[in-house]
Amino acid sequence: MNRNSFLLGLFSIGGQVLLLRELVSSLNGDELFIGTALFGWLLSVAWGAYLEGKTKSKSKPRVLFAIGAVFLPLTIIGIRLLPLMVTRIVGEVIPFSSAAFISVISVLPVSIISGMLFTSITSKGHRPAASIIQVYLFEGLGAFIGGLATIMLVGNIFSTLGMALSLGIIVVIVNSFFYQGRRIILPAVAALICLVIIKYAIPPLDNYLDTVKYKSYRVKQSFDTPYGHQIILERDKAITLVSDNTVEATYPDLLTAENLLIPPLLYRPQGARILYIGRAELGIMQLADSVPGINLTALDAR
Repeated sequence: MNRNSFLLGLFSIGGQVLLLRELVSSLNGDELFIGTALFGWLLSVAWGAYLEGKTKSKSKPRVLFAIGAVFLPLTIIGIRLLPLMVTRIVGEVIPFSSAAFISVISVLPVSIISGMLFTSITSKGHRPAASIIQVYLFEGLGAFIGGLATIMLVGNIFSTLGMALSLGIIVVIVNSFFYQGRRIILPAVAALICLVIIKYAIPPLDNYLDTVKYKSYRVKQSFDTPYGHQIILERDKAITLVSDNTVEATYPDLLTAENLLIPPLLYRPQGARILYIGRAELGIMQLADSVPGINLTALDAR
């Protein structure tokens, strides 16, 4: 029971962090929807625990962990593509009503499984009160390790989707093999091989999902950072950096460059040397090169 309780905390909090991270990324970086997602999470965990206890189905934790391990990466993929139901315009803000609905329903599959797991694990004890205390104790320990490991690994080693698959594989392998004195060398090696495969096989899948999401662009690169999800898009010789579904920069941004460079020249047509504070590589430098006699010096404020 203690092992299952630990794995429940590991899977539940690790999965929750991944789902919230993907939700913020897909909903234009708006952290407001962490609150609506947590509302859906708490409600559905309670619902899952109630259903497992009410029906007395006595689901085996091993089976529930396997189902959760499948649901978690599929939900991550669903969250990334769900905004397509609302808009296909890059960077367009999704209306609050739609975004709130997406944030609530997207956490349901994993959170319901988590609730069912809690009741299933607790019912295995001989004394219900002692069982609940033990479940909370070891679940809290697993939650701490799962949340910390997820935060440290996502963006540095794995993508959000890659971490979801890794978490599911670890939970299933540990729950299936690491008990009753069985040899652990073989499953440990198998888990390590799976993690290495995920490390190198998932980035092309991430790229493909973004290609589906931004199909009017060519996805040059798709990657996760510790802070979010970034994509470099290309269309008509223009390169666009998208961070958490929000356009951060476009190269070359000639329209903005004209608005910044032309007005000073209108005030002082004789000016030949210009000091520009900011990032000039996004269009300012290209426009200055096309104007004869202009000597532009750029100073990045960073």
